[in-house]
This record gives sequence, structure tokens and C-alpha cells, in this order.
Amino acid sequence: MSGATLYRIQVSPDTNFSTAAIVVDSTQNDSSRVVTLSYGTKYFWRVLAKNDGGDTSIWSTEWKFKTLLAAPVLKTPLSGATGQAIADTLKWSRVSGATSYKVQVSTDTGFTTITDSGTQTDSSRTVSLVNNTGYFWHVRAISTDDTSAWSTEYKFYTVPATPILSSPSNGSAGLPVKDTLKWGGVSGATFYNVQISKDSNFTSESLSINDTALSSLKIVSGLSNGRKYFWRVNASNTNGSSAWSSRWKFITIIAASGIPSLAYPDSGSVNRPLIDTLKWNAVTDAAFYNLQVSTVSDFSVKLLDSAGLNVTSCLVKLSNDSTYYWRVNSKNSGGASAWSSVWKFTAIVAAPGVPVPASPGNDTTNLPITDTLKWIAVTGATSYYMQISTDTNFTTVFDSATVISAYKAVTLANNTKYFWRVRAINAGGVGTWSSEWKFTTIVAAPGVPVPTSPGNDTTNLPITDTLKWTAVTGAISYYMQISTDTDFTTVFDSATVTSAYKA
Repeated sequence: MSGATLYRIQVSPDTNFSTAAIVVDSTQNDSSRVVTLSYGTKYFWRVLAKNDGGDTSIWSTEWKFKTLLAAPVLKTPLSGATGQAIADTLKWSRVSGATSYKVQVSTDTGFTTITDSGTQTDSSRTVSLVNNTGYFWHVRAISTDDTSAWSTEYKFYTVPATPILSSPSNGSAGLPVKDTLKWGGVSGATFYNVQISKDSNFTSESLSINDTALSSLKIVSGLSNGRKYFWRVNASNTNGSSAWSSRWKFITIIAASGIPSLAYPDSGSVNRPLIDTLKWNAVTDAAFYNLQVSTVSDFSVKLLDSAGLNVTSCLVKLSNDSTYYWRVNSKNSGGASAWSSVWKFTAIVAAPGVPVPASPGNDTTNLPITDTLKWIAVTGATSYYMQISTDTNFTTVFDSATVISAYKAVTLANNTKYFWRVRAINAGGVGTWSSEWKFTTIVAAPGVPVPTSPGNDTTNLPITDTLKWTAVTGAISYYMQISTDTDFTTVFDSATVTSAYKA
């Protein structure tokens, strides 16, 4: 306008210029003006001129224009974020006037390799990504008649892949308390986090372990016998940690059962029967027992090695007069206990052999009524039992005695046939009777004869006469003496006769 010295400019989002009008004055020599506007907004604008005289023109014809849409502002994940899941949601701020948004995700900053692209009507997009990868993303707004510039690009990193457990298999039982947990290695992982817990929620009694191993972790402590454990693993690196693996469980082996205590027979026992019973006390949690019996204390020679006994006693067969050593251990699925203390015992000696009669000889006669019966001693015998009878069946025992020597003095009756036998005795029992021997004792000495004729002090006896006396029962002969003196120092005549007289 000629003569104008000032221009007044109005910019407003409504045609009446009644709302939020921008009023800018400009000098004559400046027919343009820079104004700050809002993105994605329709504006109306007009100009009037003024001069130094105070004259003012009418407003120019109003024109209109629309500003560009604003580029969205990215929200999450933040630039440089780590530990993002592979199913992640990208979020940005809404742009006024936008009807949709174009999203691009790429593995390079130039977006030459697009891994995800799409148009959203809201301000978020869920994307499927790859583990352990860096991603760039940006968004621009779209309206019915305009498209914004791309937003600032953000970069984020996804987590490593979730490990896959491999050993011990899920639900395993009877595992040792020192075992190796194994899982598949994860590309890009620099270490793994392992959690072991006694509860399935890993909320209490957990044992957390970090280890730099790529495929396994050996557990060397912290586990108890006979317990159920749950375990899981995740992988980590500078980009973050993966989700936890699936939860697996295992049960550790029960503790090995305790050491049995021996009960019977007492250690040092002697004279044990040849079929004997060994007993020990039961052990809690024992599944079975192992029994060893030996004749040497180091068990280098085993007479009995019985495994898998499910009772607390065992019959054993022994040999006479032998010393035995024995011990027991217990076993269950947790392993075998140490051996019990070693006890020993000695089996009973064998019953003694058969004595052999020695004196008097078999069928001896005229044995004196006081004599000594003798036999050959038996090795191992501690005593002897002797019987004398007047019948061969020993139904009537005339005499019996237990003696420790191999002989026995006896007093018998005259003129009697006797049978006798003997047997040996020791701790092993009573031996067999010896053979029966017999003997006959001497008859008793006869009584005193009584002279009968000639009468005592007879005189004038003829020089040839017969001397007579009363017969004595049991006498088989008589011995007669005649002397001229009363002391019979000078024997005039003597004779042995079988009758009760002598001529």
C-alpha cells in the first residue's frame, strides 16, 4: 500500500479471528513475517496497512493454510533400552490431526532392512522380534491430507533367548545331592541365572546362583537328601536377561540309612550251637541289610556274604570249635551305610569220641571185689560217665559215676558177673557209649571148718586114724596141718584134700 508505514498481521485458527489470534506488526519495508504456529492446524490470516497520518486500511482478503502434522514423540521403549521382550509393544504420543501412524522397525539406522512395518490407528504397535538383537524404530503421523516427518529414531535391544532345560529330566527322582543341572546354550548369553527352590513359586528357601558356564552348572552344595526341588534358568548379557525357562522339578535321593548295631549273640560268646541265629537292631529307612561272616577278622575270606536281607536276623551253619567274626550294614536307594562294629563268637566243640575200655580185660574172672576200671582217654573230653550193671541191658545199674579221669575205683560183690561201659562228655554233648565189657568177681573166702574127730584132748589114739571136720559151704578143698607144737613151727604132716576128712 502506497504511503503505508506499518502493517498489522492477524493469524487465527478460526475465520472470525476471535480465538487465539496472533497479531504481529511489521514496518513498511518488511512485507513478510515469521510466526510460530502449531503443527497440523488450519490457520486464517489477513493484513491491514497504516500510515503516519493515522489512516488505516481495511483488512485484506483472508487467506488460509494448514501447517504440517507434527512428528510423533516416541515413548517406549526408550532409546538405548535393554532387556526388551521379543513380543514388545512400541508406544508414542498421539499427534493432533493424525488419523493413523506409520511405524517402521529395522536392524540398521538407515532402515534399509525393515523387520516390521505397519500402519496403526492408535499410538502403539505390538511387534514380533528376535532375541539378542538391536533394533531401530521411528513413526510418522498421517492425516487425510498430510504426512508428518519421521520421528526421532530410537534404538533398543532385545533379551537373549530363554534357555531350554535338558537334564535332569522333569520329575526325576533319586538324584544325588551333588549333581549337574544342564540346559541348552543361548546365543549371545554371557552368563546364566539359576534358581533352585523348595517351593514352586520360588518365594522362599531359594538358592540363587550366577554362573558363567554356557551350558551347565554343577551344584556342589545347598541340597538336602529326600527333598523336592524346583529349578529354572534365564540367560543374561549386556542387553538384559531373558524370561525364565520353564520350571522343572526333581527329588534328591534319600539319605543313606544308618549303621546297624549288633544284638545277638554277644561278642565273645562261646559254645554257640552249630545252627545259630545272628540278630541286629533295625535301622530307620533301611531297605535291606548285608551280612558278612568270616573266620578272619579282616573278612578277606567270607564264609557268608548275604546281601538283600529284609529282616534283622539270619540263620547260620557253623563248624565245631571255630571262631567267627560277623558284621552288618544297611542299604537303601540313598546308598549303603558303613559296616557295623565287628563281633565274634566261637561255635561249640564237637561231642567227644567213644572211649575204649582197657582194664580189667573183657571176660576177666576172679576179679577182686575192690578194683579199678580203666579206659583210654578221649581227646576233648572233659569228663566221663561210667555205669556198672549185673545185666547186659543195664536195666539195673549197680554203680554209676561221673569222673574227670579215665579210671574209676569200684567196690563189688563176690562171685558176681558185671557188665560195664563208659562214655565221654564235653560242652559239645555226651558221646556214644563204649562197647560193653564184662567180668566176674572172685568168690568169697570159705568159712572156718570145725574139727569133729578125734575129739579135743583125746588120748591113746591109734597111730593110724582119720581126722574129720565139718564141711564148709563153698569150700572146694581143705588144707590140713599136723604139728607137734602148738605154734605149728614143726609141721609133722600137711595135705590139701577135697573132702572133710584126712586119713
